[in-house]
Amino acid sequence: MERYLLDTSFLYSLLNKDDISNPLAVEIAQKLKDPEILVPTVVIAELISNTKNKQARDFAIKAALEIADDTPTLSKADITKYIAFAKELPNTFTAIDSIILFLAKEDRASLITFDKKLQKLNKEV
Repeated sequence: MERYLLDTSFLYSLLNKDDISNPLAVEIAQKLKDPEILVPTVVIAELISNTKNKQARDFAIKAALEIADDTPTLSKADITKYIAFAKELPNTFTAIDSIILFLAKEDRASLITFDKKLQKLNKEV
């Protein structure tokens, strides 16, 4: 079973039919065979903070939790590994993006994102 970690940009496009990237997100999702889907808690937090429409926000959160087989988080036990990992990243990345990337690497999951900067960094680390 292949593991995939979904970033906020991808998940938002997948769940928002009006988003310009929705058709591509749906196509990618349909190609995943027998996937284990990981949606980090920080992605859910971003969905909450980025969606102003309460109904859309509630839909996105519910859908994300239904899609997710697991919701990885940065735990107290992981903090030392995360700090060492994040120190090696360029300081142009947000804390949330660095956590998402760390969790993808730790969980040996393929990162699915539409964030070009994050895609590039994912290939480099």
